[in-house]
Parts: sequence; C-alpha cells; structure tokens
Amino acid sequence: LPYVSYPDAFETLVAWLSVVELDFVRIVPLSCMMPYSFFDKLFASTIFPLILATVILVLGRIASRRRSDPAEQRATWTYAYSWFLLLTYVVFTGVSTTVLRFFNKAEYKSVDANGRLTILRVLQADHGISCDSPSYKKWEVYAGIMLFVYPIGIPLLYFAELWYHRKAINPDVSAGAPPAADAPADGDAPPAGLTIMTEKDVQELKIKLRSEDKSIQHLEFLFRDYEPRTYLFIVFECVRRLALTGMLIFIFPGSASQIVVGLFVAVFSQLIIAAAGPYHEDQDDT
Repeated sequence: LPYVSYPDAFETLVAWLSVVELDFVRIVPLSCMMPYSFFDKLFASTIFPLILATVILVLGRIASRRRSDPAEQRATWTYAYSWFLLLTYVVFTGVSTTVLRFFNKAEYKSVDANGRLTILRVLQADHGISCDSPSYKKWEVYAGIMLFVYPIGIPLLYFAELWYHRKAINPDVSAGAPPAADAPADGDAPPAGLTIMTEKDVQELKIKLRSEDKSIQHLEFLFRDYEPRTYLFIVFECVRRLALTGMLIFIFPGSASQIVVGLFVAVFSQLIIAAAGPYHEDQDDT
C-alpha cells in the first residue's frame, strides 16, 4: 500500500523485525554505503535464501552420511530439513513480495518535444527504472525464474510433500473403532465389544499414529500444528499471506479499493479459519 503512511514508530519497529524474515537489504542502509537499484535488491533478496538453503541441505546430508547408526542418520537429516522448511516459511512473504513488485508497473502520460502523447512505464518500486529499457528486459528473465521459485514454488513444494505423504500424515483408522456417526440410536445399548469414537477421538488417534511414524518426521514443521483432516492447511496459509502482501499490490494500486480488497481478504480468511477449525489446539482455533 504505497500511498498509506504509517507512524514512524511503527515503521521503525517493522524495519528492525525484518531480521526475522532475513530481509537484510531493508535493515542495512545500503544507500548510505553505495548506490543500488531495485535490481540489486531483487538479486540480494532472492539469492541469499537460496545460498542459505543450499548450505543447510548440503551440511545436513554430509552430517547424516557421517553417522553409522540409521536412526542417527534419519534424526540428523530430519533436523536439517526442518531448518530448511523453516527458512522457506520465514522468507516466503517478504521475498515473494519483492519478486512480484518487479512486475508491478506505473504508467504516466507525457508529451514529447513534437507534442505527441507518450506513455512512460516505470517500476512502481523504483521510478528510476523504465520498464521499456534493455536492462529491465534482461532482469525480466531472472525475475520470471524467481517467480516460480518463491511465490509459486514454495507452496507447491509444501503441497507436493504433504500430498505424497498424505496416508501417513492423515492415516486411515477405519479398521479400528467406528466413528460417532455409527453409534446406535439413543436409548439403545451398543453391541458388546463396540467402542464409540467421536471425531475428536479419531483426530487424536491419527495424531498419535503420525507422531510415531518416522518416515514423515522431516515434514513435521508443515503439519504438526494442524489436525490430520486439515493437513494441507499450511498451503492455504501461504496463499493467504501472499494475497495480503505481494498479490495485493496489483489490485487497484493507490486507491481506497485496494484497502477494501485487503480487508475483504482478511475477513474471508477469518471465516475460512473459523469454519475449518484446522488447529490441533482449540485455543489456537479461538
């Protein structure tokens, strides 16, 4: 929301909290050290998480292979992969927004020396960059690749991992006791040996089963806060975060409608969360 002015104290706090999302370009006043453009910010914001992610995975794999015990190997790799997933989740919103800002353009009408009306297209994030310049065309390829790595790639990675392991994350317990829907009518005694389980009991049983499954421990960061029935909810959470940041910049930029759309997304998301009740802990749903 470029035309919304926030209090200085709030802006200062947000700038310092940028360390949480590894946005060092925003924290370090690079403009005081050397001149830089939005192209430099795009490159620094996207390449640093990739380098850090590569280091985490490579060191995790090396440390895992150096263990002789298979259990220690799995534990070491699980630890490294959990940090990798945490990194992707932390940088997702900030880096995705930076990438999407590359495609957010502003147009201005101008009159040239011959009196002809021309349209000037510049980056909304950096009016010193013309969207018709050769340099912008070159960076467009890089930004397109990063578009598939961050705003598209990270949620797709989460979805692919969770979907592939869905049977372990949301195990089938139908072979056990029947759910409450199969309970006998009121006033009738249940048959001997029949155990009645509520939906909450079913979810608790599934949570117990998935917590004991060693094959999905490396993905625990993605689903541990959610009930098994809503194991894909982190994908919705990524879309929600992106809709309120990077995607919002394209909706009626600079107008009151942009703020209205943002509020609508927030309220709609609240209704989805309230209806789904995805979290394992009831207080989190509240």
